[in-house]
Amino acid sequence: MAHGLTMMVRSVLTSLRPLVAVPPPVSAPWTSYCKTGLTLVRCKGHQPVEVVGDEETLLVIQPHKRWGVVEGPFVPVEYQLEEAVSLVEAISGWKVHDTRIDTLRKPHNQFLFGKGKIEELKSVVRGTQAVTGVFINTPLLTPVQHGSLESLFRANVYDRFGIVLQIFKERAHTAEAKIQVQLAEIPYVKARLREVLTDSDHHK
Repeated sequence: MAHGLTMMVRSVLTSLRPLVAVPPPVSAPWTSYCKTGLTLVRCKGHQPVEVVGDEETLLVIQPHKRWGVVEGPFVPVEYQLEEAVSLVEAISGWKVHDTRIDTLRKPHNQFLFGKGKIEELKSVVRGTQAVTGVFINTPLLTPVQHGSLESLFRANVYDRFGIVLQIFKERAHTAEAKIQVQLAEIPYVKARLREVLTDSDHHK
């Protein structure tokens, strides 16, 4: 059962058809909660950002890779960005606030992007109150990259694999389909938990 879903996820990741990422827990360390009237909302600092629930407003970043050999058919970076937007819009309640294409000459182990570019992105994300998350259209961020980017941006960060799983979760209606999605999530969640536990040990 799990093997079948894994193969399906892999086929989606290697195709160009719109499908999608697993949202991290709402209890992320940068998140606080405040009330506007009778509504509980998620905040950055003391400023309301969004109603707590399944909604996200994303900055979509399309890396423009400048290294290595292109695997599979060549796809213009503009088309890749359009597909990334389609993935987000396929999720109920999710919307795109803005998009951008950023050159990626060599992947950085901690932040994916280099120092100058990541500082620019940090300024954009932190300076845009409406943005609650960032979707970097790359197949899979490492646990270190994912954790570092979320801490730096103080916002949810999604990679392509996570977006695909989010779509599957939303469209899983039978009990068997829901179990398949949950099984597919296990390796993804375990990697994130190891990241949290390692960071906790470093701060003891």
